[in-house]
Parts: sequence; structure tokens; C-alpha cells
Amino acid sequence: MNVIDKQAGNNVEPITEMPLDEASGQTTEQPQVPPCGLNPTFTFKNFSQGKQNVLACTIGMHVANHLGNSLSNPLYICGEAGVGKTHLLHAIGAQTQVQHPDARIEYIHSDNLVTEVVRAYQNYKFNDFRSHFTTLDLLLIDDIHLLEGKTRTQLELMHIIGSLLDNEKQLVVSSYGANCVLAGFSDTLRDRLSAGLHLRLDYPGVDLRLAILRAKATQENAALNEDVALFISENSGASVRQLEGALNCVIAYSRFNEKPSIESPITLSLAQEALGR
Repeated sequence: MNVIDKQAGNNVEPITEMPLDEASGQTTEQPQVPPCGLNPTFTFKNFSQGKQNVLACTIGMHVANHLGNSLSNPLYICGEAGVGKTHLLHAIGAQTQVQHPDARIEYIHSDNLVTEVVRAYQNYKFNDFRSHFTTLDLLLIDDIHLLEGKTRTQLELMHIIGSLLDNEKQLVVSSYGANCVLAGFSDTLRDRLSAGLHLRLDYPGVDLRLAILRAKATQENAALNEDVALFISENSGASVRQLEGALNCVIAYSRFNEKPSIESPITLSLAQEALGR
């Protein structure tokens, strides 16, 4: 387990300078995101597992099935970009919907949380703001490190977290970085977040990368031989996003050439050509 660093930054950003994204929460793309903010495509079922993340998946499933358990509340997930933190947050929410159909759930990105605080401040709606978040059964906050120096948002978050934990409601947060360190946060808020369970997601190893490629290819109705999957794995970046990006490039390129399907796999030579190797 990781221990949160106790040093805090003193950089304070005035509330009038906080970003206000008026378009947050509005989407016309498919699939439609439910009001709770969860993306229905991010579930445990399509979360490829390997030795780098099997423990995180097991604990995430446990949290969803046993909300508010003191050993894993709050659950703090950290890791570099593109290792599956956001997917895991949504999967916990989706599993909670299955196990607890009446549970009040909210997924929110930290940028949107800042926006909500700004709106509450501007419209004198802090009671409504607090009432919404403190009555949840599960709150999922993504990229909490982005709240560094956001003093007003941190104060409101401290109130929300205190209420949720005191009432045995579940909190799950994610943060960027190899270690669960939050610079620029108040000591009180860091202490609250350090009281639960910390998980670190690492970059996928070879076996997990290959499993991700197979699953993604099947989803796209394209087949990969082992040599092609291994080539893509070895010639893409470390993160899952980079891996999927390389596969998407190969599939898109191939469909203008051989039009592969489950019956007609992508060839190694075509993959090499697609990735410029």
C-alpha cells in the first residue's frame, strides 16, 4: 500500500479564475450516458484482466458489492495515464447498479466538480449542492489531482467526504501518478483520503496487452493472429490508450485493403505497413 505524502503546496487559485465548462454533462454521442454520469460501456465484463490489475478488479468488485466497508472506504486508485483508472471507476459504478438497484450513484470528473462549485457559488445554491452529494450512496471522483490549489472546491469536498464517510457511504477516487501523492491539498483532506485503501494500477504486461488486443479486435469484428497481435504490442506505447490506438490504426488501414473479418485475419505485412515498420 502507498502512503500519501504529507507535504502540501500553498498555491491558491481564486475562485473567480476557476474553469467553468458550460458544456459539461451535455452529450449527443452514443452510447448515451445515464444521469449518474456512468458510461455503460465501461464494465468489469469488458475490463481485460492480468496480473497487473487483477487485485484492483477484485477489490473494485468487492467495493461495489459491499458499499461503505471501512477497510476500503475511501478507495483511492492511482496510476499513470492510460492504465484503466477511469474504466475501473465506471465498472465499480456499473456493478453497484446491479447489486444495489436503488443506490444513489454519481460519477464526476474533477473539472466538472470545480464547475459545479463555481455554479453553486455564483447562484447561492450551496445548500442544494451539498445536499445532492452528501445523500449519495456511492461517489466516484476521477482525476482528483486536478483539484490541486482549488481551495474552495477542496473545502466543499472536505464537507462532502466527511458526511459520506461518517454515514458509511462509499467514496472512490482516482489520481494520476505512480504514487498516491496529493501536493497542493490541505492536510485534513489528505488525511481523510489516506484513511482507506490505496491501489496502484500499472502499465499492462505482455499477456495483458495481448488480451486487450484480442478483445478489442473481436469488438471491431477483426481477427488477429498471435504474430500480428505481438507485433502491435511491441510497436505501440506503454499505455492502454496507445495500444488501442495502434490497433485502430491497423484495422482502419486494413479495411481499405484486405477487408479482414473473423474469417480473414489481418496479416503481419499489412500491420507493419500500417504502423510504418
